[in-house]
Amino acid sequence: MSEIFVSYNREDLKIAQSIVDGLERAVEAGWVGTREGLHDWLLDLIAHGAMRNDLILLAAAWRATASTDLAALLDAAELSAALQPSAERRLEATQQGASFLT
Repeated sequence: MSEIFVSYNREDLKIAQSIVDGLERAVEAGWVGTREGLHDWLLDLIAHGAMRNDLILLAAAWRATASTDLAALLDAAELSAALQPSAERRLEATQQGASFLT
């Protein structure tokens, strides 16, 4: 079960990099320059941005893992793959996850 959870969460590497890239752009644009600005920017990502879906999927995977519910974990992984914005992105994400199993 833990191997599946690890492979599912390899996507966190891209999520983290995406957040860092977005934060760099937000700082350069002057949207984030204070603690409050960072707080507001993160809240916007959670409420309206891609981070919202990421957190919903993470919560589903976390609950499934905590309860050792393999079927629910696989459902979360399948939903995550289905929500990829393109066939190329889906292939990349699933291949990356699979590479962590070997």
